[in-house]
Order: sequence, then C-alpha cells, then structure tokens
Amino acid sequence: MRHLERFATERRPIGSQAGDRARDYLAGQLRAAGLDVRVQRAIGADSSAGLASFGQVDNIVATAKGADATGTVVIAAHYDFAAMGPGASDDAAAVAAMLETVRALKGTALRNDLVLLMTDGEEDGTQGARAFIREHPLGREGGVLLNWEARGVSGPSLMFETSKNNARLVETFASAVPHPRGDSTMVEIYRLLPNNTDFTPMSQSGFTDVNYQPVEAGGLLSRSRLAEGRPVACG
Repeated sequence: MRHLERFATERRPIGSQAGDRARDYLAGQLRAAGLDVRVQRAIGADSSAGLASFGQVDNIVATAKGADATGTVVIAAHYDFAAMGPGASDDAAAVAAMLETVRALKGTALRNDLVLLMTDGEEDGTQGARAFIREHPLGREGGVLLNWEARGVSGPSLMFETSKNNARLVETFASAVPHPRGDSTMVEIYRLLPNNTDFTPMSQSGFTDVNYQPVEAGGLLSRSRLAEGRPVACG
C-alpha cells in the first residue's frame, strides 16, 4: 500500500508526466534494493487491430545475476494505465508486489538470473513488451516469464493462461506455490475476448510463459455478460 500511495494515485497513460514520475519512483526503489536497473527507451508499435499505433515507451529492466544460472526468469507487469483512472489494480498492484518480492529476496542466493520487467505502453497494444523483445538483448534471449495482470479488483491471483506444451510448467507451479489457483476453462473464455496482455507477444517470441490475474468483481461481471452474449468492455 505504501508503494501504491506513491505512484498509483493519478492517471498515467503512455507519454504522460505522471508516467514519468512513476518510472522514476520504481526505478529508484529497485536501485536502492541493489539491482542493476536500466530504462529502455524505445518506440513501441502495434498493428494488431489493423490500424498502426506508435508511442515512446520507457521499460524498466532490473537484473540480478544468479550464482549458477542455466537460464533467466523474468517477472513482468506494466506500470502504465489507460487515461480514465490511476490503475491501482491494473496493474499497479502487481508492480508493487514486484517491489515486495525484491525485498523478500534480499539476502537470498539466486541460482538463475532474475529480470524484473516493468513495461510501459501495455494499454496501448503491449507496445513496451513488443519493444523489449524486438530491441533488448534480454528480450531476444528468452527464458521463463511470469506475467502478472489484473482483470478484476479483488480475489486471489489465478493462473489463467500458459504457453504451449505446458505440462512441466504447470507441475512446477503447482508444487512451488503454497496455494496454487487456476482453472483450465479460464483460458478458453479469455480467448473469446478481444484483448491480450504482455504475455502474448513474449510468448510468440519464444518465452515459456505463465499469466496470472485476479478476476473477481469486474472480471466476474465480464464473464457473466459473455455467457449471456452481451457486450463485454475490455481494458
């Protein structure tokens, strides 16, 4: 909550001064925790809707080296939000949880390399993630991606999507998490919705991915409307 009160109280769409303030706060917190932090500035692009859109994105890329790395684990969430609100749930709560993860891991010896990726421009066509896999060296190396999103505003974070050939990945998730939550029907519902997350371009680029989000409240309302054949608002 302390982190949310610092960067998630104002609208911060791509290219906004509020977005710049959030970027500087988050990068500063990661540097203070001892991570190697770089801001990737790039031009994001999206043509998935048939109409190209572009924007300047500032991705925050923080790394911690593992002692005996056999690969890279990427934890990702986006810090931008659409212009209608501050996005405390989508996706600031996940970003704040990433900062808490860094605090909890302090003093822990990591085996594999860890990358914390806070993307920009997700709400405008996953532009930050697309720029990351297109231009950043770590984006081209691939690895295991844990992407954290938000469909609703409450409830547990549910695993609702994975990359293909996912049996080993799901087994690892189920054995490592104290209270794993997931439902294989969720991905089928999700595929009917006209939206995506940073998971989509990164999975297409070769990452082995898992996608998580809370879906209660607004998310359940959307699913009920879908079942009734009514229009669904997607963010």
